[in-house]
Parts: sequence; structure tokens; C-alpha cells
Amino acid sequence: MIRTLNVSGAVKHTKFHVKRDRKYVLFNHLRLSFLKGLGKVQLSRLVSRFTGLPVLYGTLRGTVLRNGERLDLGVLSYRVITTAGLEFLTDALMDGSEDFTDFSYHACGTDNTAEAVGDTALYAETTNPTRVTGTKEQNTSTTIDFTATQAFVSSLSIVEHGLFSSASAGTLWDRSVFATITVGNGDQIQWVYTLTLST
Repeated sequence: MIRTLNVSGAVKHTKFHVKRDRKYVLFNHLRLSFLKGLGKVQLSRLVSRFTGLPVLYGTLRGTVLRNGERLDLGVLSYRVITTAGLEFLTDALMDGSEDFTDFSYHACGTDNTAEAVGDTALYAETTNPTRVTGTKEQNTSTTIDFTATQAFVSSLSIVEHGLFSSASAGTLWDRSVFATITVGNGDQIQWVYTLTLST
């Protein structure tokens, strides 16, 4: 006996056209804070190459998703891994009292106070949207991407990003400040934070 099964359906998806915001990239990259971060990373990698000493650093990239278009903002910041974050990592390595895989929560804010290793929170974290849980992917043997997308329901001027160990409070691993990203209702920002151990 032969039976015919007719199956029908539809797959709905959104296709984003990718466009690089060259004006924003140039403006952001000319900031003194960005240049200092880039310079420190490049110098550290050079020293590492000649001495064999490992270097740990983070890189934050951003993309705005708006009206079917992906606006690539490039590298937003190379700063700054916090003292609290390194203490958290030390505890995780020492006795397992902390779990480094907890760093999955992305937050953004509206205060551009300069980054400092002593930061323990964002200076003006948004509550709408709240923190979102991201995903992790190991790109190479020494790099991990932490990726998340935040959706906005009102107009905001976003200038800071943080990677946290918890959905509220928790430990701040890295805080980054960058040129203003203006968002409105329906806009999204995709954050990609890359942690690199360079040897």
C-alpha cells in the first residue's frame, strides 16, 4: 500500500542587509580612550611575542539591527577588565568557589564616565531593556565570543556595556565605554565580546 502525505507550511525569517557605519567607526576610533586601549593591547601583544608572557584582553563589537538593516559599528572598545573580575577568576581557579561560565549576562547603560579597573557596575544601567543572557562560542583555542542581543522599546543614548556574572548585581567582568549609539523603539543592539588569551 502506498500512501501520500502532503505537508505544507511556511518559515518566517528576517533578512538583514549588512552596512558598515563608517562615520561612527571613525568617530569612535578617534576617541582618546579607544586609542589608549588599542595601544595597550598592541604593546602587550608585542611584549608577549618576545617574552612568551600571556596577555588577557577583551574586545567589544556592536551591531545595530534596525528596519531590516544591520548597521555594523565595528570594534567599540578594548577596555577594561576589572579587578573584581580578575578576583572572581582567581577564586574559580583556586578552589572552584566561583564559576567563570557564569559570565553570560550583557547590560548596557547611558553614562560615559571613563572605564576604570575598580568599576563594579555600570554607572547608569538601563532597566528597559534589562540584562540579557547571551551565548558563548570558542572561536579558536584561545578566544571566546560572548554574544547577546538587546531589544529597545524607547529612545536611548547608549554609551556603556558590561559583562556580568548574574542577571542582577553579580560581578562585573568588563566595562566598555564608546561613542553614543542612538536607539529607538524596535531597534536592537547585538553585542559580541571577545575574550582573548594571547601568547
